[in-house]
Amino acid sequence: GWTLVSIDQLTNLVTSGSRGWKAYYAEDGSIFIRSQDIRTDKLNLAEVAHVRLPKNSEGMRTRVKRHDLLVTITGANVGRAALFDVELTTAYVSQHVGLIRFVITRSVRFVHIYITAPDDGRRRLIASAYGAGKPGLNLQILRELPIPLPRLAEQSQIVREVERRLSAADRLL
Repeated sequence: GWTLVSIDQLTNLVTSGSRGWKAYYAEDGSIFIRSQDIRTDKLNLAEVAHVRLPKNSEGMRTRVKRHDLLVTITGANVGRAALFDVELTTAYVSQHVGLIRFVITRSVRFVHIYITAPDDGRRRLIASAYGAGKPGLNLQILRELPIPLPRLAEQSQIVREVERRLSAADRLL
């Protein structure tokens, strides 16, 4: 049996980056994840930006942790999503990226697959975006996104099968 839940029911944090990061850009330091780093529904840090944040700054609340789901919430890439599956890297998100932290991290890969599926989550997110010139999603839309959730064993089976097919497709390219 599948249960329909909202993202909010699966998480303990849904937030986005704060404004004013320009002052903290640096040649090296912490990774600064921007919407262009999520274009392909994977985290691509080939052209990564770096920031040096002063201690106790407001931006500290947007520090990314392993198993967080990152969703582009403004601009041309709206609705694109990536898993942060990196160990021991200090990273923060820009104001254009929503950060979703799950209570049960075993569901993260399944939810990522669901919200990037063109006929499912992606369609819902794009339909919910507002603004013609620069589309956007607010955090409430992310929190309320309905997710049809099977039992954990079935989630794992679906994730394995999707990843198997995607890696086979990648080998063809």
